Amino acid sequence: MANYEATARSNYFRVKDAKAFEEFIDGFNSFEVVPDSEGRYALIDRDGTGLPSSRYSMEEGEWVECDFVALLADHIADREVAILIEAGHEKARYISGHAIALNNEGKVVQLNLSDIYGLALKEFGVEPTRAEY
Repeated sequence: MANYEATARSNYFRVKDAKAFEEFIDGFNSFEVVPDSEGRYALIDRDGTGLPSSRYSMEEGEWVECDFVALLADHIADREVAILIEAGHEKARYISGHAIALNNEGKVVQLNLSDIYGLALKEFGVEPTRAEY
């Protein structure tokens, strides 16, 4: 059986409170916070699991599902946009990827690599086969 492997990272963006942001990210074992020289931060996936869908809850003593994007929005500074990009695969069976842009108001814009099939159909009038098996 093949396992899904992914990698993810963000752009550099400013946060409201650096200490609170780093404490928030500590709840997700998979991310490393990387500061730059201009006071911005990037998130780098360090274990090949991509964007998180759960975090460890001290209160419950276990991993619980969460909406990472919504939680992250609370930490983004005004007039900043965080971009999260993930790409992954399950051996050569398929390759997937998506990108999410969000701000501190919780506004989200996203796209998926699989959107190319609809774009190709619209542009060329031919429905292509999927790049998967």
